[in-house]
Amino acid sequence: MRGLNDNYKLEKYSFLKGRFPKTYRDAERFKSIAFIYAGVLILMFILSRFYYSSIVEFFIRIMMGWSLLSMLFVGVMIVVLDIHVKPLTVEEMSESRTPLRYKASMVWGCCLCIVGIFALYLSGQYKKDYIFKCSDFYLEDTTGIYHIWDDCAYIGLDEDDNLIEDVDCLWVKGHELEDWHTICVACKERAEDAADDYSYKRL
Repeated sequence: MRGLNDNYKLEKYSFLKGRFPKTYRDAERFKSIAFIYAGVLILMFILSRFYYSSIVEFFIRIMMGWSLLSMLFVGVMIVVLDIHVKPLTVEEMSESRTPLRYKASMVWGCCLCIVGIFALYLSGQYKKDYIFKCSDFYLEDTTGIYHIWDDCAYIGLDEDDNLIEDVDCLWVKGHELEDWHTICVACKERAEDAADDYSYKRL
């Protein structure tokens, strides 16, 4: 009986482990690294609330959102937070109904996956916002229109493509822009085309 109980302790049930045994075992090996990752991530998040730095931006880029490192980290944290329940007893094996603890493991595992996906989405939005605040823009001081590229053909032109007199283009960071500033339509379309082209080339 002693040996049997020991086996039970070693073979505790987890819904996620049962569904993805190999991936689950691989993720378990990175638990200690995940805690170090979490510490660095928390530090970068705190710094990003007060500073707009290229170093912080670099870590935010690779550690947040839908980056490979971020997805691996969330996967490992799901394993860390997963619960394991004792396996079926001989009496329960003869019954047709699934024990409540098995159902609880399934619900908990599904909830962890949903929360993990939501966390990736939110961190992706935060990363996008921080990168914008760290980016360089060219602001027309008189019109309040900012450009992504300094070679934009519409710098200094109004909506009718007429030259605006006495317009200066200032170099600013994204976090220095105000709510009333608007992006140049041509620059926005150029950025969207560049993003679409990048996505197409990755297919």
